Amino acid sequence: MSNPTTAPPPPNPVAWKGNRGTIIRSATESRNAVKSNTVSRSRNASERGLATHPTLDVGSDVHDGRPMSDAPVPRLLLVTAHPDDETMFAGAVFQATHALSAEVDLVVLTNGEGGFRYATLAEPLYGLRLTDEAVARAHLPAIRKQELLGAARILGLRDCVFLEQPDTGYSLAPDAPAPEGWDMEAVRHRLRAQLEHGRHDFVFVMMPTARTHAHHRLSALLTLEAIAALPPEARPAVLGVSLHTRHGAPQPDGYPILALDTPASEGLPPHPLTALRTDVGPFDFDRTRPLGHGGRLDFHVVVNWLIAEHKSQGFMQRRMNVADVERYACFALTSDAGAARARDLFARLTTSEIGLSRNH
Repeated sequence: MSNPTTAPPPPNPVAWKGNRGTIIRSATESRNAVKSNTVSRSRNASERGLATHPTLDVGSDVHDGRPMSDAPVPRLLLVTAHPDDETMFAGAVFQATHALSAEVDLVVLTNGEGGFRYATLAEPLYGLRLTDEAVARAHLPAIRKQELLGAARILGLRDCVFLEQPDTGYSLAPDAPAPEGWDMEAVRHRLRAQLEHGRHDFVFVMMPTARTHAHHRLSALLTLEAIAALPPEARPAVLGVSLHTRHGAPQPDGYPILALDTPASEGLPPHPLTALRTDVGPFDFDRTRPLGHGGRLDFHVVVNWLIAEHKSQGFMQRRMNVADVERYACFALTSDAGAARARDLFARLTTSEIGLSRNH
């Protein structure tokens, strides 16, 4: 048996194309994307391609000078800090991609190698002592990307972009400094490029509050800054998500799951861009909505599928069946037209049926 501290890591993720035409970028392609400003776009439901800025030749159906898409197919961007954070949006995004044929992209800021303390049960699966910090920092980036690719396939994501910033430490300080080793200029540049050329109708981030992990909070703040820099008519609707439960007390800090009657955050006073609209929403996506035969299924099943993909994250597995509601609140950056689009989107998510037609 090979020495578990020196065993080779799993292979880097490879480009993967699903039956909905989904493309997930490999780690190498993502590095090149940051350097060369490359972004993938959609021509139609069956044709996907890679285009390079500044020309971005993707067809007039996407880039025809409109500020936003007026097509019935929603285009969403998710911005998260770590692999596994996408589980926060799991119910709404799964419904959007599978019931509304939404086109959803994901930008992940860090490699997630700081998440090693609860990897005990994953050590025999990967043949590595992942609870050893040195081993984890060498091998977890590749492992966690592979895990995220599995979750992305389930969610029906079109494109995943890894910005590959180091996952260095944990803080709840409201004004924590930029994490050590982060190339903030590259991160800001990549987010701007994604927003300017992605033509997304909606952007979902994790709600930045004083109780959230500083990386989660920073991923939202950087996204809000990038959106604020866009012309007002070109801004997507931007919403922050918080998780709520009908049972028990709020969960631990850093990734809080709140009581159902806890209101959406009112923003972080030092950061005016975190202010929320009070005249629209918030919009709840109920993971306990009955589905299937006899109403015995619900969206907890989907969330659990995603959580199970992240086998290196032992503590994450304890979050199965805990959060009942995804609550989405519009930031004040969202225009009236964007707020109306958000209202329409969540109405469609609530009423749309999921599953294959009986003629399939």
